[in-house]
Amino acid sequence: MNKTNLLQGLEGNEKILISHLLDLAGRCEKAGVVMYSPFLNPREAAIASAKCKGSFVIKPFGGYKDAERKIFAFCPDADDDAYYPIVAVKIVAKDGSVYSHRDYLGAVLSLGIKREKIGDIVVEGERTIVFCDRTVAEFICLNLDKVASANVTCNICEVEDVHVERKFKQQSASVASLRLDCVLSVAIGKSREVSSDLVARGLVQVNYDIAKSASARIKSGDVISARGYGKMVIDTDCLTTRKGRIKINIRHFI
Repeated sequence: MNKTNLLQGLEGNEKILISHLLDLAGRCEKAGVVMYSPFLNPREAAIASAKCKGSFVIKPFGGYKDAERKIFAFCPDADDDAYYPIVAVKIVAKDGSVYSHRDYLGAVLSLGIKREKIGDIVVEGERTIVFCDRTVAEFICLNLDKVASANVTCNICEVEDVHVERKFKQQSASVASLRLDCVLSVAIGKSREVSSDLVARGLVQVNYDIAKSASARIKSGDVISARGYGKMVIDTDCLTTRKGRIKINIRHFI
């Protein structure tokens, strides 16, 4: 691997991350041992898959079947077993309160833990499961005693003992066009002016990349994140209503 060439076109944190992953891949090849990445979001995983090529096998896993954020295991051989450093921390509010993904993530990160140590956070009614690097799990349990206004209890579980399923809140809608500001406006229940302003302020991501233009065209399967409004997947077969509006389905992450 020519590391200099592979890093061309990357900037900032992405360049630092991919450089680190290339080093892990190189150590895997030279030493013949399994190496593990931090948790990667889908965009980072896609870049890593494209850049990290060699005589090794990449095995991604995030703690459960439908995980969005995953750890890459760089394995010398396809038959090598990967023992991912992932555990699940179960969080339960003592008064039974249920909060949003953002509340739980904010509470965990406020402890000083880096985002790369935290995988998916799955809110399931009275319990919330935080998939994380094993090295930070005990610290979370010892120090996380409150989420939003509720006191909470935390317990560490092995991932094979936790059964979760990614859930979404479904919303059917129609839009005049598949421009980002049109789709986002419907998804968050705000005007196109508000949506355009969010984009202009750098508060909107499409497929985990900061949106550059409110007029960007959205495709089926795109993931949109708007700070303060959550994350959603847009699905469409481009069928239209009688009035010519495009039908879309919005899956809001819970």
